[in-house]
Amino acid sequence: MEKIEMQKLRKTMLLIACTLMTQNAAHAAHPLVTEDANLQTTGKQQIELNGDHWSTSRAHSQIGNLTYTYGASDQLDVFFSSPVRWSSPGALGDLSVGSKYLFSSQENTNWAWKTEVFFPTGAKTFGSDRYDLALTLVRTESAGPWVIHSNLSLNIRQHRQALADAQQRDQVWRSSLAVLRAITPQTQLLADTGIAQADQKNDGYWQPYLIAGVIYSPATNLDLDIGFKYQKKTLSTERQIGIGMAWRF
Repeated sequence: MEKIEMQKLRKTMLLIACTLMTQNAAHAAHPLVTEDANLQTTGKQQIELNGDHWSTSRAHSQIGNLTYTYGASDQLDVFFSSPVRWSSPGALGDLSVGSKYLFSSQENTNWAWKTEVFFPTGAKTFGSDRYDLALTLVRTESAGPWVIHSNLSLNIRQHRQALADAQQRDQVWRSSLAVLRAITPQTQLLADTGIAQADQKNDGYWQPYLIAGVIYSPATNLDLDIGFKYQKKTLSTERQIGIGMAWRF
C-alpha cells in the first residue's frame, strides 16, 4: 500500500515539475514574461537563445530555449520555439509556433495580438500531454527613457490523459506589466510583475510573480540579458536565474 502511494506521489510531482517548466510559455523576450508589441519588420530575422536554472525546495533543473522569428511584413511576425533541458536527463520540450500581429500603431503606443500553439512533442520527462493555444493582447508604450509593456493572456488547453485533465485547469489567465528604464544608451533595467491562475487545481488559484533584470546591448542588433524570477505558490516557492541573447539580422 505504501509503495503504491509513493508511486502516485512521484507521478504527481513529475507532472507538477513538467507543468512548472512549460507554463508561462508565451515566449516574451528573455528574461521577461510580459510580451512586447515590437516587430522585426519585413524580411528581418531574430534568433533568441537563453538558459535558466530553475529550482524549488524539492527539485531543480537547467533549462534553455531557442526561438526563431521572421518578419513576414511590417505588421506581422511568425516564429517557432523549442525548449530543452540541459540537466540530466537531457530532453527536448514541446515545440510551439505562433505569430504576432501589430493592429494599432500610434506615436508612442502600439497594440498587438499574439497567438501561439504548443504541440505535445517533448520527452515524457520534459513536456506535457496537451495541446495549448495561447492568446495574448499586448500593449507597449514609450515615454523618454521609459518603456511599459502590459499583457492580458489566456491559455486554452486540451488534455489527452484523464489524470492530467483531472489535475490541471483547462483555461489559465494571466495579467502582467513590465517596466524598462534606460540608464545608458546600451543598458536597460527591468522589472516584470503579474498574476496568473495556478496550472494545478490543488495549487491555490492566483499566483503572483516578480522578475528583475538587466538588458545590455553592445551593438544595435545584439542584446544580452540576465534576470531573476521569484514566484510563491501554495505547494512550493519557485526561483529562477538565467541569461539570454537576442541577435537580429
